[in-house]
Amino acid sequence: MELTDVPATLRDRLGHEAAAGLIELFTDVQEEWTTEMVERVGDRFRLTDENTKVRVEMAQGFAAVRQEMTAGFAALRQEMTTGSAALRQEMTTGSAVLRQEMTTGCAVLRQEMTAGSAALRQEMTTGFAAFRQELADTRFELLKWTFVFWVGQLFALAGFVAVLIRFLRPSG
Repeated sequence: MELTDVPATLRDRLGHEAAAGLIELFTDVQEEWTTEMVERVGDRFRLTDENTKVRVEMAQGFAAVRQEMTAGFAALRQEMTTGSAALRQEMTTGSAVLRQEMTTGCAVLRQEMTAGSAALRQEMTTGFAAFRQELADTRFELLKWTFVFWVGQLFALAGFVAVLIRFLRPSG
């Protein structure tokens, strides 16, 4: 902003030095505001980036769990296929004891898998709840400081307008 941007009547009324000071004040306020807004936007992008990283980590974790479960099921299928061949052979000879042991083993395996799945669900629920709370706290802090900034700007502008009106009012 140049001194020539100030209307001639205001420049004549304020004087050359005061008009130059007014221009300097406007320039400083604009630079401060621009700096703060760039910082706020940067904070928002960093928060979005962190959120994306968390989502990627979660997706990778889920994929690893799926792979482990698939491998476990494949191994279990393989073991069951081998075991069933032996079971057929032993059943032919009349071994009912083996059938009972496999039934018990499968029940224990199901219980362990159910317990592991429930524990994983509980951990994920707790983690998501903590993440949501942290995100809500961050949003609240951001809104709070934004409100404080704008209220301060409002008072500064009101004070400036009051001073401007006092100087521009015809003395009478």
